[in-house]
Amino acid sequence: MGVNKQTDYFPNGNIDLLEESHGDNDYLIKRNTFFENGYAEVVFELLDKRKKLYMHKEFYETGKIKEEGSLKFSEAKSDYVKEGEWKYYDETTKLIKTENYQNGELRE
Repeated sequence: MGVNKQTDYFPNGNIDLLEESHGDNDYLIKRNTFFENGYAEVVFELLDKRKKLYMHKEFYETGKIKEEGSLKFSEAKSDYVKEGEWKYYDETTKLIKTENYQNGELRE
Protein backbone atom coordinates (compact mmCIF):
# COMPACT_ATOMS: atom_id res chain seq x y z
CA MET A 1 0.00 0.00 0.00
CA GLY A 2 1.13 3.51 -0.73
CA VAL A 3 0.92 6.77 1.12
CA ASN A 4 -2.14 8.99 0.78
CA LYS A 5 -1.35 12.70 0.83
CA GLN A 6 -3.70 15.62 1.28
CA THR A 7 -2.91 19.33 1.18
CA ASP A 8 -5.45 22.09 1.78
CA TYR A 9 -4.83 25.79 1.27
CA PHE A 10 -6.13 29.08 2.64
CA PRO A 11 -7.59 31.54 0.10
CA ASN A 12 -4.31 33.51 0.30
CA GLY A 13 -2.42 30.45 -0.99
CA ASN A 14 -0.74 29.50 2.30
CA ILE A 15 -0.99 25.87 3.37
CA ASP A 16 -3.77 25.10 5.87
CA LEU A 17 -3.28 21.31 6.24
CA LEU A 18 -0.67 18.71 5.29
CA GLU A 19 -1.76 15.14 5.97
CA GLU A 20 -0.24 11.78 5.11
CA SER A 21 -1.76 8.42 5.94
CA HIS A 22 -0.74 4.88 5.14
CA GLY A 23 -2.70 2.70 2.74
CA ASP A 24 -6.44 2.73 3.32
CA ASN A 25 -6.04 5.23 6.17
CA ASP A 26 -4.70 2.41 8.37
CA TYR A 27 -2.78 4.99 10.39
CA LEU A 28 -1.64 8.59 10.17
CA ILE A 29 1.94 9.38 9.27
CA LYS A 30 1.50 13.08 9.91
CA ARG A 31 -1.11 15.81 10.22
CA ASN A 32 0.27 19.31 10.31
CA THR A 33 -1.97 22.38 10.42
CA PHE A 34 -1.01 25.99 9.91
CA PHE A 35 -2.27 29.44 10.75
CA GLU A 36 -3.30 31.62 7.81
CA ASN A 37 -0.12 33.68 8.37
CA GLY A 38 1.95 30.59 7.44
CA TYR A 39 3.19 29.63 10.90
CA ALA A 40 2.68 26.08 12.12
CA GLU A 41 -0.33 25.60 14.40
CA VAL A 42 -0.01 21.86 15.16
CA VAL A 43 2.72 19.41 14.17
CA PHE A 44 1.65 15.79 14.61
CA GLU A 45 4.08 13.20 13.23
CA LEU A 46 4.61 9.46 13.65
CA LEU A 47 7.55 8.45 15.86
CA ASP A 48 6.93 4.71 16.28
CA LYS A 49 4.51 2.83 14.02
CA ARG A 50 4.49 -0.32 16.15
CA LYS A 51 3.60 1.58 19.35
CA LYS A 52 1.36 4.06 17.44
CA LEU A 53 3.33 6.86 19.12
CA TYR A 54 3.32 10.40 17.74
CA MET A 55 5.15 13.65 18.41
CA HIS A 56 2.72 16.53 19.03
CA LYS A 57 3.66 20.21 19.11
CA GLU A 58 1.25 23.11 19.28
CA PHE A 59 2.22 26.71 18.57
CA TYR A 60 0.95 30.22 19.21
CA GLU A 61 -0.04 32.26 16.14
CA THR A 62 3.31 34.08 16.52
CA GLY A 63 5.10 30.80 15.72
CA LYS A 64 6.35 30.25 19.27
CA ILE A 65 5.91 26.88 20.98
CA LYS A 66 2.81 26.50 23.18
CA GLU A 67 2.97 22.82 24.21
CA GLU A 68 4.79 19.64 23.28
CA GLY A 69 4.67 15.97 24.10
CA SER A 70 3.78 12.55 22.76
CA LEU A 71 0.41 11.11 21.83
CA LYS A 72 -0.42 7.48 21.26
CA PHE A 73 -3.45 5.91 19.69
CA SER A 74 -5.62 4.17 22.27
CA GLU A 75 -7.64 1.31 20.80
CA ALA A 76 -9.87 1.34 23.92
CA LYS A 77 -10.70 5.03 23.52
CA SER A 78 -10.52 5.08 19.70
CA ASP A 79 -8.59 8.32 20.04
CA TYR A 80 -5.12 9.76 20.61
CA VAL A 81 -4.15 10.20 24.27
CA LYS A 82 -1.26 11.97 25.97
CA GLU A 83 1.70 9.78 26.88
CA GLY A 84 4.86 10.61 28.84
CA GLU A 85 6.15 14.09 29.58
CA TRP A 86 4.25 17.15 28.34
CA LYS A 87 5.62 20.68 28.50
CA TYR A 88 3.56 23.88 28.38
CA TYR A 89 4.93 27.34 27.56
CA ASP A 90 3.73 30.91 27.78
CA GLU A 91 3.84 33.25 24.78
CA THR A 92 7.46 34.17 25.52
CA THR A 93 8.39 30.43 25.37
CA LYS A 94 9.00 30.33 29.13
CA LEU A 95 8.25 26.83 30.47
CA ILE A 96 5.25 27.21 32.78
CA LYS A 97 4.24 23.61 33.50
CA THR A 98 5.38 20.02 33.02
CA GLU A 99 3.01 17.07 33.36
CA ASN A 100 3.42 13.31 33.00
CA TYR A 101 0.77 11.07 31.46
CA GLN A 102 0.23 7.35 31.12
CA ASN A 103 -2.44 6.20 28.67
CA GLY A 104 -4.03 9.65 28.73
CA GLU A 105 -4.23 9.81 32.52
CA LEU A 106 -2.32 12.49 34.44
CA ARG A 107 0.20 10.90 36.79
CA GLU A 108 0.95 12.57 40.11
